[in-house]
Amino acid sequence: MVSHHPQQTQQQMTSGSAPPSYNSSENVSHLHSNAATLRLPAGVKPSNFVRVSRPKPIVGVWVVDPSMKMAIDVFPSSINLDSTPDYSLDERPNIELECTAPNGSMFADIFVLPTPPPTSQSVSSSVRRVEESEWATIMLKTSGWMKLRLHDASPTTKHKDRLPIDAKAKSGGAMKLYLPRSFCGPLHLQAKKRVWYSSAIKAQLTPLLEVDQNHMVFVGSFEPNLWEGWQKWKGDSFSGDAGAASIDVYFDDEGDIPTSESSCVCI
Repeated sequence: MVSHHPQQTQQQMTSGSAPPSYNSSENVSHLHSNAATLRLPAGVKPSNFVRVSRPKPIVGVWVVDPSMKMAIDVFPSSINLDSTPDYSLDERPNIELECTAPNGSMFADIFVLPTPPPTSQSVSSSVRRVEESEWATIMLKTSGWMKLRLHDASPTTKHKDRLPIDAKAKSGGAMKLYLPRSFCGPLHLQAKKRVWYSSAIKAQLTPLLEVDQNHMVFVGSFEPNLWEGWQKWKGDSFSGDAGAASIDVYFDDEGDIPTSESSCVCI
């Protein structure tokens, strides 16, 4: 999978308490078992390995199904975020959005479908196997402001659960981030102007690190015995960089949730 963790120098703890350890993603599943899910918006079909790169603002609603098997050798190479090397096709994010316009904006609603448990069934080497995926990976980049809303979606069967979300976003302007209530994991945020959390987020937040414009917090049920650093974490995580601007963080139900296709959804 794509490397989704900041450099080790940015993750050192300043407190004396020893952070927890995650040995498997199964350890985190119980932490968001009671979280609310949302109905999928009408008129938006699930997809996987989506890539959008355009020289104008990006506005849309996407439903990501990480279990959708697709032959990825037909896809072009991925976009390259600053200081992020190109990665091989089998490491392609589940959704990747880039606005290349100067001061271009982005407003994305992304629903992540739950997936069935891993199976031992073999598939063609040209088809990405969901059982090898540890995260639902999301990458976004724009030089202007960004509004990203991440949502859970109701499972179609009882035997499905959402993969941990691994999201990375970079903007040149203000960033507004909305997390699903089920989100349980660290946020690594860089913003020179300010980092702000809603009251609902604050009630679920454990501060870990603040150095200059770098902030690291844990959202959700923080269990010290399950945390031993970002690199070994197997649950949800988000890394956001807003440069000289600001980052505001909310839960996704602290705003209007799309119930139907409300914008040009492009694949």
